[in-house]
Amino acid sequence: MGKKKSSSGGKGGGKSFACAACAAPLVPWEGGNATVCCQKSYCEACTSSQRAQDKCSNCGTALPRCDADSRALLEKSANRGDSEAQAMLADRLMASGATRAAVLLYRASAAQGHARAIYNLGACYEQGKGVGGVDECNAFIYYQKAAAMGYRKAQFNLGNAYRTGKGLEDRDLGKAIDQYLLAAKQGSAEAQYNYALMHFNGMGCAVDKRRAIDYCKLAADQGYVPAVRKLPIWQMSPDRQRAAREAPPSSGGLRVAAAGAAVAALLWFWFA
Repeated sequence: MGKKKSSSGGKGGGKSFACAACAAPLVPWEGGNATVCCQKSYCEACTSSQRAQDKCSNCGTALPRCDADSRALLEKSANRGDSEAQAMLADRLMASGATRAAVLLYRASAAQGHARAIYNLGACYEQGKGVGGVDECNAFIYYQKAAAMGYRKAQFNLGNAYRTGKGLEDRDLGKAIDQYLLAAKQGSAEAQYNYALMHFNGMGCAVDKRRAIDYCKLAADQGYVPAVRKLPIWQMSPDRQRAAREAPPSSGGLRVAAAGAAVAALLWFWFA
C-alpha cells in the first residue's frame, strides 16, 4: 500500500464537543462520561452532579443499578441506530471477548462517521481482533480517517505508523511529528512525550532541546512515567550529564549515586 496524504486535525462532521449540561469544552470523541440512556457527554463536575442526583441531567432517566440495566439501555439506543450507543456497546463487547460482534457494531457506528469507532476498527486490524488477522495497511487507513476527524488517540497512532513505517512503504518522520503535535495539543501525554523525544534526538527535525523539555514537562505533569523519568535527565547541564555517565564503579560494581535515579534513567534512550 502506498502512502496516504497526511491528515489535518479537523473536528469532523460538525459534531459539538461540549458538556451537555454546562457547555464546558470536551476532548473530541472521547466519550468517557457519556450516559448510557441518551449518550450525552458531560464534564467531570457535571458527571459527579448526576451521580449525586441519581439521574441523567438530559433525559431524567434513573441511572442504571447494574451492568445488565446499563447494557439494556445501550442496546435500545444502538438498535435505533445511535452511533455513540453502538460504539459504547461495541467497547463492552470487545472487553468481554466478543470481538466479532464488537467489530460489527464498530462498523455500523463508523459508517455514520463516528471517529472513535473508526479508530477502534483500526486497532482491531492492528491487533488482529475480530477481523480475521493482523492487517497493518487497513489499520493505517482507519487511523488516518479518525485522525482527520480530530481524535487524538488516532493522531497518536498515526504518528507511530509514520515513525515506524507500519502499514506504509517507508517511514515519514516529518509526518509523524505533525501527528504527534496535533495529539499533544489536545493533551495526549503519550504524544507530548514522543514529540519531545523526536525533537531531543533530532528525528525528522532539527534538534531542539528547549522544545523537547517543554513538551516532556507537559507529559510529566500528567504523571506519564517515561516523561517523569526522562525530564530530570534532560534538565541537567551537559557537564552533570557527562559526570553521571563517567562516574566510576563503586565497590559493589554499581554507579556512584551522584545523580540518584537520574543515572539509571540515562539508559532509557527511546521509548522506555
